[in-house]
Amino acid sequence: MPIRKPVTFAQAALLLGLTLPACSQTTPTPPAPLPILSTNAPLKVFTLINTNKAIYNPGDEVQLWADLNNQSGKAINGKVVLRITHLGKKAAEDREEELTLAEGASGTVSFKWVTPKDQDYTGYQLELRILDDKDTLIENDVVAVDVSSDWTKFPRYGYVSDYGTGFDAWNKIWRMKNHHINAIQFYDWQWQHHRPYSPDSTWKEIANRTVDRGTVSTFISAAHDYNMLAMNYNLIAGGFDNYWSDGSGAQLAWGAFKNDHPTTPADQDHHPLPSGWATEKLYQFNPANPDWQKYIYAEEKKAFDHLGFDGWHMDTLGGRGSLWTWDGQPIDLKSTFSGFIDNAKTALDKHIVFNTVGNYGLEEIAGNPNLDVIYSELWDDSSTDDYVDINATVDRIRALTDKAIVFPAYMNRDLCNSTPDGQTDTFNLHSVLLADATIFASGATHLELGDGDNMLCTEYFPNKKLQMSAELKRAMLTYYNFQTAYENLLMDGTKTSTAKTDLGSVPSSTTGSKGKVWTLRKEKAGLDVLHLINLSKNFSSKWRDKTAEYEEPNQINNTSTKLYYSGSLADSKKLFFASPDFDRGVAHELTYQKGSDKDGNFVQFNVPILKYWTTVWLER
Repeated sequence: MPIRKPVTFAQAALLLGLTLPACSQTTPTPPAPLPILSTNAPLKVFTLINTNKAIYNPGDEVQLWADLNNQSGKAINGKVVLRITHLGKKAAEDREEELTLAEGASGTVSFKWVTPKDQDYTGYQLELRILDDKDTLIENDVVAVDVSSDWTKFPRYGYVSDYGTGFDAWNKIWRMKNHHINAIQFYDWQWQHHRPYSPDSTWKEIANRTVDRGTVSTFISAAHDYNMLAMNYNLIAGGFDNYWSDGSGAQLAWGAFKNDHPTTPADQDHHPLPSGWATEKLYQFNPANPDWQKYIYAEEKKAFDHLGFDGWHMDTLGGRGSLWTWDGQPIDLKSTFSGFIDNAKTALDKHIVFNTVGNYGLEEIAGNPNLDVIYSELWDDSSTDDYVDINATVDRIRALTDKAIVFPAYMNRDLCNSTPDGQTDTFNLHSVLLADATIFASGATHLELGDGDNMLCTEYFPNKKLQMSAELKRAMLTYYNFQTAYENLLMDGTKTSTAKTDLGSVPSSTTGSKGKVWTLRKEKAGLDVLHLINLSKNFSSKWRDKTAEYEEPNQINNTSTKLYYSGSLADSKKLFFASPDFDRGVAHELTYQKGSDKDGNFVQFNVPILKYWTTVWLER
């Protein structure tokens, strides 16, 4: 059947003869199944919908463009209707434009919308519907809009890592903007870690790749034009070989050492690097040393003054074992982080993001008011290996702070590392979507997209051995539209709930077990939320899928579901569902019936479709 008729699911339920009974304190008869639904079909008219900014302030004007190429098999004589919603409810008046498009012809339609001046930190879904002259739906597609005066509320972090010449830097940033990326990490742009800024027109970065100053500046200008932050990447305490004699002024006595009687650089803590790079080692300094702080803040200021970066993306190397100062005093490394952040904020007055690698130092910095967001790189570790560990890590952070959370997390890493130099392979679409579903549903965001429309497979960002398929690229647009449109449902004060869910005959778990549907319950003021993540075909509960072997999950239709809740529920409250895998993520109202049993009060309904991820929310 077609993806969807131009009626709501509530209307469809009425057509099927469903009614809402009076409140019952017994197990009700479940609603009748809806017709079998299909996931997102390939688009035949829309090629891309995009907006002019990655993020908007309240009262800003949104400019929207929809590119069309009519491959529907017939001429279109009708109209395009724009519908603007928030969490499934109408947020502005519909508007429309007439459309005449011959078979095989291309065109563009555009709309403008002024966002509400009094509504900050809100995600909207803008759905475009192409209707024929009888108002029958031909096709729909969506784009999301984030109205937030500060990026830190709903961060969507991306990266750039190639600063050569011969490519369109503006286009790379434009493609990232289309995913609503609102801050960009400029990875390995710098000349040397202890001397990040170079006054030259070109310089060699750490891997001896050429950096063109004009390309860096163009990236920054494009980011600013699309309302995206440009974040200057650098370690908080790293130095190249011979820093002690290269004229930079950096001193050996500022170092962090592997023994308590250091005498030479050989005693200094360091991180080895590949052969042929600009330095064989990255020497580590003591972040708490006041002379090092004064020195590195001054070096960073040169980058801000001359290139126009908006903030410092502070990187670390995680835990380093036992360390000592030059005069033999022990260094508690993670306890140095917060003070370093504070003093950098005072000295530079810029945005700050800090990488707590493997959650090292998380408790020490989470509450720091000078930190924009929580950014924690998830390494291969038994505490963060499983799907359920992602949500547990979010809960751990939520116990410390309400700051937004960004997880750098690398998919199919073993396949990436085993792919020979000069060759490429393809990301596993299924594991990528299930991992993103988990991260987004848990209430975090995923650093994964950058350099236009590339995706990370290792911690070395220029590594492009794995590429996204055309299908995965389209899915990423849909998933990022979904995360942005429903940001208030996913990240805005939402916390894990212990409420029960019953999926009847569908095997399920509350712990992200392999071979089952994961029922992840969340709650926030006014809403009960249920995320269904389809792990039914997974042979493992590990989210990384290192060797890229996970299979496509079977689609599950019309799952009879009991969603248990506490307290009372007014009859006027509505139940919605949406999925990035169905109808472009558009929300639909569901019919439900109330009941109770030994486990408490519940609403019973059918979840129409589950492919990878479906979200249900009940108004309270």
